[in-house]
Amino acid sequence: IAKLERDTFLSLCRRVEGTPVHTGEATISYTISIGVCRRPGDSLEERLKAADRLLYQAKAEGRNRVCAELE
Repeated sequence: IAKLERDTFLSLCRRVEGTPVHTGEATISYTISIGVCRRPGDSLEERLKAADRLLYQAKAEGRNRVCAELE
């Protein structure tokens, strides 16, 4: 299941990248990085801290990245 979840987030990254925003004057392309944590035994605060850490890790690794802890 963890691989399927990770693939779902990677698919979201690709869809966002492939959907530029068209304004009256320009086309804006963008990407996203995602940090996701699913650790059922942890408190919400612990999971949010982990997801935040994973988001910054994903951003440090480059564009369109997903870093996850899926237990």
